[in-house]
Amino acid sequence: MANDSGATAEFWRKRYGEEFSVATSGNRRMGRAFNFLYYRARALSLKRAVLRNAIDLRGKSIIEVGFGAGTDLSLWRAMGAGFVMGVDVSQEAVKAAAARFESYGWRFEAHDISRTTLDGTSKVASTSLPAWRY
Repeated sequence: MANDSGATAEFWRKRYGEEFSVATSGNRRMGRAFNFLYYRARALSLKRAVLRNAIDLRGKSIIEVGFGAGTDLSLWRAMGAGFVMGVDVSQEAVKAAAARFESYGWRFEAHDISRTTLDGTSKVASTSLPAWRY
């Protein structure tokens, strides 16, 4: 099935237009309390994994793909990341992240990575986990 970039962006525009928070980023059927707890637990797990593997993010650059409501962006700031390049399909997410984090010199752009190619044939795929540059 072909991915419709416009439909994906429109979906998030409508969803974030209702309310921009983890409540609308997450599973709406599970409710607001579940989503806040889920994203909190996810951030704690990610932080634990970074610390357990002795990854020092202070001053490092991070590429964050699909940052949505920005919960991981807050974690990267707290852990001392020097620069974050964030990419999300949602213009609303980009605007919100820029308002919160551009004073740190971080950049945010709206792109649909399913439409981006590396060599003209291969599609780019990513999880919501970032790539660190050492």
